Amino acid sequence: MKGILYVENEKGDLDGAFAVCPVSQRINPETGESTATGNCEITVSSEDVVYAELDCKGMAGDCRGEFRLVEGLGRFEGISGGSIVRTGQGIALLPNLKVITP
Repeated sequence: MKGILYVENEKGDLDGAFAVCPVSQRINPETGESTATGNCEITVSSEDVVYAELDCKGMAGDCRGEFRLVEGLGRFEGISGGSIVRTGQGIALLPNLKVITP
């Protein structure tokens, strides 16, 4: 997954950042069940970057799970937080994303 991160509520430092999230997904061809894991790099500027992890499970095309902010560089050093995640149709939704910076 890759693209622009849009924050729909309380616009903050991550709104408009570019996110790249290589994801591995396993799909059971008999049942359609899937699991996925990935790591994200969210770039605000060349000096300010956030790293995140995600994992989810569900049916092919509809994966629900957890998104965690795990570390950062520049002004995001020491970042934490996260959200539930729902992916499908090429979009990842992060309702209630909490961003905690020191």
